[in-house]
Amino acid sequence: MKKFLSIGLCLLMIFGLLVGCGSDSATDTQSSSTEDIRYVNADGDALYRIIQPDESNVSSSAQKLFKAFKDIGIRMTSTTDWEDGTDTYEILIGSTNRTETATAKNMLADKTGCRYEDYIICNIGQKIVIYSQSVSGIEAAVDYFIANYVKADGVKGGIEYTFADSGDFENITVNGVPLGKYCFIRPHYNSSYLTEVEMQAVSNNILERSGYFLEILHDSKTAASDHEIIVGNANRDGVETVDDPDKYIIRVAGSKIYLNGGSAHAVAMAVTEFGKLLKGNVTDTVITGSYTETAASYDKSTYYTKTWGDDFEGAGLDTTKWGQVTETDSAPGKNGKLSVRSGDPRDVYVADGKFTISAREDENYYYGGMIWTSGKMYYKYGYLEMSALLPHGEGYWVALWTWSNDTESSDGTGPILSRPEIDIVEMFGNSKYYAANCHAWPTTDGEKLGYQHTSLDNTHGNDKKYTLKDDGKVLGDDFHTYGFLWIDTMMGFTCDGDLYFSYDTTTLEQDTEAFNHMMYIRISMANNWESAPYAGVLGDPADWENTNKYSVDWINIYQCDDAESIMHCGPMSTLKK
Repeated sequence: MKKFLSIGLCLLMIFGLLVGCGSDSATDTQSSSTEDIRYVNADGDALYRIIQPDESNVSSSAQKLFKAFKDIGIRMTSTTDWEDGTDTYEILIGSTNRTETATAKNMLADKTGCRYEDYIICNIGQKIVIYSQSVSGIEAAVDYFIANYVKADGVKGGIEYTFADSGDFENITVNGVPLGKYCFIRPHYNSSYLTEVEMQAVSNNILERSGYFLEILHDSKTAASDHEIIVGNANRDGVETVDDPDKYIIRVAGSKIYLNGGSAHAVAMAVTEFGKLLKGNVTDTVITGSYTETAASYDKSTYYTKTWGDDFEGAGLDTTKWGQVTETDSAPGKNGKLSVRSGDPRDVYVADGKFTISAREDENYYYGGMIWTSGKMYYKYGYLEMSALLPHGEGYWVALWTWSNDTESSDGTGPILSRPEIDIVEMFGNSKYYAANCHAWPTTDGEKLGYQHTSLDNTHGNDKKYTLKDDGKVLGDDFHTYGFLWIDTMMGFTCDGDLYFSYDTTTLEQDTEAFNHMMYIRISMANNWESAPYAGVLGDPADWENTNKYSVDWINIYQCDDAESIMHCGPMSTLKK
């Protein structure tokens, strides 16, 4: 897990979310057709339309094919696979969500092993499929299709053409089945970025060695198939949960492979260790291991390992890690009441393995709460990740954020000039989306140098927002992972394993000063705070009654053991510089 993991992953993570791995059962009912293909009906109008994936990286190939048909007088429409394709003639390009694409992929795997640059062109029922795992393979396939099959009078005898990359590759199989038939299946929600990075690393290594590309697919977006590498608690038959947070398991059983662990980092390690097994023919096996013991053998200068965290499994809040903030002064709230972050155990508590802040009101107050690690834990650089359930409904102001108590400038030559506030999660009521932010707050000494408050609101207002795209779902429905990657030149923000925004902290001098200080963590919720940017009072009373809890399952920090990253447990005054 390299130090600059976020940058590489941002460039490489392209998911084929809707095409399953090879399914042997698909070829039992469907295969390439030998019927003649006509592109137009009796009136000369186009019968087919061109379909590409909704989140597509093959748009240029689709446009090229559209133009090729237009040049011979056939005007096809071109759209994405979000439109229903039932009983419709379509030319499918790339990893569409049509079952015919999955069938064609399986046919390709049977014929060539389905290496990354291999491609297939075939007609199945009312569909013509042009498929490859790689963008360059799709481009080559479209060029071949245009040169050989784009004809005004159609194609006699149907289409079936496959191309196999003839490179010098290792032959890797699982119980005799080419690894190219497999893909990673991960949970759609609450998956760790650490695991995502390790899956990508294994996939890249296998691609270089064998020519096989292991796609990373989401369980709820992909139909179950015969050959899958099932990661974590993905929604698949045969998954066995692991309770011990230090334990990881690798289980190869027939055509399925299960990689799991009792914590986010243990799951990531199961993926890492599985990658080491992929040589020659892998057969049925069960391997169990300890995260702590295995991590001891890793190069920790480049691999992120856990340095601090809390699973909230005790009877109460661990006071060696957290302080509880009890406010004596209240802020103005809605409806003539006051809003306060309370220390009352009805509002802030640990139960059932989770830390929870529960909203409450009486005739005078709206109650929320806050805990922090100030005086207990400070850190510099690394990856912070939290699994949490957000409340949903107007009036809730929820945050996971960091702050600094440093008194010296980041280079240690004088007083602090700009103080950092990092909003990893900030959500105002509607949990359909939340926002991240990077604030640099100039001190009095910084203002003398001309420093001003900076944030991302004006420059990256929409980019730094994470919006849940699933229809009818809000973040308050399920637990999700929220992450923050921090190195000396960049900050990145993740949700459910995906990096959705990153920020270069070296552009402005005051940002460079602010974002290289030791920081501590705050978890907070306020309710009906009058100055918070949400409109009106609580809407549906059911929101206040039923979805009024901010619950944290776990929170961890992972760091490299290098000269730059620091973990300090105790007051700042005891930190040796």
